[in-house]
Amino acid sequence: MFNYSSEVEWIQVADVSGSQVWINLAKVDCISENGDGTTTIYLTTKIVRSTMPFDQVLGILAGKDQ
Repeated sequence: MFNYSSEVEWIQVADVSGSQVWINLAKVDCISENGDGTTTIYLTTKIVRSTMPFDQVLGILAGKDQ
């Protein structure tokens, strides 16, 4: 999702149950890589365990994979 400045503010990821979840990047406190290839995203209000590879999440947060 893009705003008027074309910077990514939200991403959509698949959680481990297969559901699509919108993540507000401003609410990301930290992320961690799990040994099973999943990524845990810690938000201000909840924790999301995603099937998205850790490196891909880092790229998005760094603005490289828009």
